[in-house]
Amino acid sequence: MSDEEREGTRERLAALGEIAAEIAHELRNVLQIVSSSAYVARQDIERGDATAAPDCTKDFVVFPTNLPGTKGGQASIIAYDKLYSGTPATSAFCGSSSPSVYWSYNTNFNASGGKTTGTIATSPILSADGSKVAFIENNGGSGAVLHLLKWNAGDGGAINTAANPNIATAWTSCPATGSCMISITFANANADTGSSPFYDYTHDALYAGDDVGVLHKFVNVFGITGATPSESTSGWPVARSHTMLDARWLAMPTASTVPPSRRAA
Repeated sequence: MSDEEREGTRERLAALGEIAAEIAHELRNVLQIVSSSAYVARQDIERGDATAAPDCTKDFVVFPTNLPGTKGGQASIIAYDKLYSGTPATSAFCGSSSPSVYWSYNTNFNASGGKTTGTIATSPILSADGSKVAFIENNGGSGAVLHLLKWNAGDGGAINTAANPNIATAWTSCPATGSCMISITFANANADTGSSPFYDYTHDALYAGDDVGVLHKFVNVFGITGATPSESTSGWPVARSHTMLDARWLAMPTASTVPPSRRAA
């Protein structure tokens, strides 16, 4: 990494700290929720260039609220854009005094659209182009639920006016415009309160551990290798000796698993 890239990374991390303070106030929750669950969504979609100049709409952050969602009420997951804001707004890069809600959703649904009761306590992960988000509801009532969300800018509009995504079982059944969400309950009905999803960008596969030390694998996650996401059951899930497994131990991100637009984030 060059000196210029290191400086850019330092500046983005500093900006994230300021953003976290703004958003934590709006979430009406402690900073721990933001700092432990934030996934920096650094996107420059057209060029896939992590060192590109900041952008007020293409750069956004995604946060779980760690609260159950309600349609027209509390969001379970939320995104903010206009990250490069400040006071006075007239001198800020994005021309605003604070970040703006990009979208907000109630995602408490199972595969058939039934209501679930869990929360998102770990970090989400983005698709390479930023158009989809994967995250885990810790216990929907019958075990942890992997949610795969195709978001639509402007949905929800605020943390307390969350929208419901359209429910789908395959990416090909999602509407051409608008949001949709595919949900997969963990095969063994165990909860996942500590393992964030680990995504393999090369093979469109996702791994997550549950609370009894079992590792789960999901395929066709973002529709790159196939239209229908599912949990692998041939040789999976795999039991481990740990009481609680964080799937991030599997491998550090490398050039083969992290797309160019994500490596410097």
